[in-house]
Amino acid sequence: MHESVLLRDLRRKLTEIGGRGARIRSVRLWVGALAPIPADIVRAHWAEVVRGSPAEGATLAVETSEELLDPRARSIVLVEVRVEEAEGGPSIAARRPGSTPD
Repeated sequence: MHESVLLRDLRRKLTEIGGRGARIRSVRLWVGALAPIPADIVRAHWAEVVRGSPAEGATLAVETSEELLDPRARSIVLVEVRVEEAEGGPSIAARRPGSTPD
């Protein structure tokens, strides 16, 4: 149950980022060693989570950490979202401060 709440929250955030008419092309997540949802569960449910949202069809990249002492070890971090604006406008990437590009 806790997993579904966190996945719904991820969908809500992506919907906010997508806004009106924009399409999310790709999403990059970072999953800590003690995160409440393992990376394989996120991957397995990705298509279901984003169905009907601006992120439907977006690719998902998941980075994982095995570092138990990382301050973010219990976190799932939305690192990067690549968005294509409506009507074929430019693609833009939003990155979390301190993240590194691909």
